[in-house]
Amino acid sequence: MDKTKTTTITRTTDEEVDVCPSEGLEWRWKIHWMNECEYLMILDADLSTKPDKIYKLGDTIKVKILQVFSDKYDWEAWYKGYYLKGYNYRFKYRQ
Repeated sequence: MDKTKTTTITRTTDEEVDVCPSEGLEWRWKIHWMNECEYLMILDADLSTKPDKIYKLGDTIKVKILQVFSDKYDWEAWYKGYYLKGYNYRFKYRQ
């Protein structure tokens, strides 16, 4: 059995969609930029198939981009008193 839990993040300037098919999770967030390195993610839709919801509509996550590299960026985030830190890979697609 494949235990990979890959989440695909698709982002535009004002929206982010997070999808993790193996977990039945899908969220749509509105993005509100506070400055060039900080933004708020406000949950706009939860299309997850799991009965236990992690987030409620309107929940907000504050994100700060710490450092940008050619292939990834480091970030930290706060959600309801919890502190998270991680990185996301940056992919560029050719059309």
